[in-house]
Amino acid sequence: MDAVFLRAKVTAMERIRKLHQLQYQQNQALKAIQTRIADEQRLAENIMNTAISQRMVAIDGVSSIVEPADVFSGDLVLQAKTDDDGWMVMLCDFTGHGLPAAVGTVPVTETFYSMASKGLSPESILNELNFKLKNFLPTNMFMGCIFFSYQPDQHIVRVWIGGMPTVLLKNGVSGAISHRLLSMDLPLGIIDKTQDDFHLQELSISSGDALVAYSDGLIEAENVKGHQLGMDRLENTVEDSAAEDLQAEILSAWQQFQAEGKQLDDVTLVTLNF
Repeated sequence: MDAVFLRAKVTAMERIRKLHQLQYQQNQALKAIQTRIADEQRLAENIMNTAISQRMVAIDGVSSIVEPADVFSGDLVLQAKTDDDGWMVMLCDFTGHGLPAAVGTVPVTETFYSMASKGLSPESILNELNFKLKNFLPTNMFMGCIFFSYQPDQHIVRVWIGGMPTVLLKNGVSGAISHRLLSMDLPLGIIDKTQDDFHLQELSISSGDALVAYSDGLIEAENVKGHQLGMDRLENTVEDSAAEDLQAEILSAWQQFQAEGKQLDDVTLVTLNF
């Protein structure tokens, strides 16, 4: 009886050993797959970022930063100079984040720079982007957008906002927020439109003024208690900071607030100093 019991116990222990060995092998195989996927994602990210950054030109007074929540970013900043010594800047925020959200960034980038180089109007560019996003991307994918067009000879910034947070104008004299530009339309890629459907607001600009634009990932950032950064904290930071320090101060306020909290969405910030 003891021999039978011992043999059964040895057999059971051998079975457990083989299961542990199989589990180890499977874990190693899974880690290898995860490493390969991570390497491929980093490669794809580098290719996409290079394709986007190579065509971006530096513009005096324009600063931007994109902090993705994942390897890939669904947020995007594009900027180009115009023939009248002005410029166009576009802040884009695709649905969600990560690779699915990043899919549309390449065709949007190509369309923007191709049309901007031909001297086409913001209305034309927005209309073409809406057409492509509506007809060639999945139905559940759309893109929030803030489009700036600056004409220095007239000291006017033209702005279109679709499905994005409020743009803030900091007065160069008082330092206070003098204008809050609200979203005036749906994001791009939801409904069919014509060029005439895109109406840009005109904003008179004085020397020392600054515009602040951002994706919703900034004001919806959460700390460990689940509280959001919110508009009040952002506006206080904008008013308390010198115009030339806006980007650094806003990023610092966000990072200090979020602290050990998890970044849930891509965060993009664009500051325009005049």
